Amino acid sequence: MDYYLPGEAAGGPVWTVSALVERLGGALDFAIVTRDRDLAAATPYSTVTPGRWTRCGRARCRYLSPPELRPWAIAHLLRAERHDVLYVNTLWSVPLVIVPLALRRLGALSSRAIIAPRGQLDPGALAIRRRRKLAFLHAARAATLFRGIVWQASSPAEAEYIRARIGPRAEIRVAPNLRQAPRARRDTTPRARRDAALRVIFLSRVSEKKNLHGALEALRDVRADVRFDIYGPREDPRYWDRCDALMRQLPPNVSARYRGMVEHDRVEALLGTYDLLFLPTFGENYGHVVREALAAGCPVLISDRTPWRDLAAQGAGWDLPVEQLERFTAVIDECAREPHESRLRRADAAAALGARLDADTAALRENAALFGIAPEPGS
Repeated sequence: MDYYLPGEAAGGPVWTVSALVERLGGALDFAIVTRDRDLAAATPYSTVTPGRWTRCGRARCRYLSPPELRPWAIAHLLRAERHDVLYVNTLWSVPLVIVPLALRRLGALSSRAIIAPRGQLDPGALAIRRRRKLAFLHAARAATLFRGIVWQASSPAEAEYIRARIGPRAEIRVAPNLRQAPRARRDTTPRARRDAALRVIFLSRVSEKKNLHGALEALRDVRADVRFDIYGPREDPRYWDRCDALMRQLPPNVSARYRGMVEHDRVEALLGTYDLLFLPTFGENYGHVVREALAAGCPVLISDRTPWRDLAAQGAGWDLPVEQLERFTAVIDECAREPHESRLRRADAAAALGARLDADTAALRENAALFGIAPEPGS
């Protein structure tokens, strides 16, 4: 995979794989090959030594410097490190996708292969740099790089996206993303609000796919008092300039601030201090921050392009068409004007949904089955 711990900027895939390692690392020997620096970082991690196998939790990790990402270096590494399964956690990477799959097609690797595209084939994700991505897929299919591959989908919807792009004969297994083993439940009821403004948080990568600009456009028409805090890495300076310009157009009753990055182990506690998570994303194969918000008792206002659906019926939030920003505006106005007791009831409903999700072990069993094992008791 392109990025892994100690990096955090790449978001969901990092936490998905780290959760997989944590919960199945007793039954599987994970050896993770990744870059020696975080997403958009110019310098390597200060805490790891590139080019050596290093223990990282229940996995061994090899952090590669730019010279070590050259095709022949990757080929030498994969042939030297015996493995039963090649597990690829991205699609748009020449050294970490094309090279391993080409080696398989040439017979240089005999391991079976699983590709987890992590939402990269969702229509919303494909719409960004669409021509380049479709050209890559066409070339890969023409070279039969995907022959004999098992595709992991995190949901039935993602399975359909994969089938639409790879073909009807693609072998697809649905194994939902995992999160870290649930911690002991704590009181997630938000403390009494001292301010009148609705406290809304955007917590994700600041990128076009996550649709921060859509969130700001929806807030432009809000009439109630709202405090909007933005957390996450700013990937693209030009995109941030666009969002910054929209922030300057907000009405006086809406206060918007960029608050920078937040360490992952602080995310759930931070979410618990807000009234609403606002993420009108163009597409998520999972959406870790949604799950974390629910666990923290923070209701969510998201698009209908994630696996988290029918939230209103469960009293835990809303999932609305991303094209209808006026509906997001209406929900925010409604939440801001409702009695404090109503906010607390919705927070309780979100926490209850989070607790039910934590108690469900089906995703763990399905991930274990993907690798042909049974999960360990208590994992």
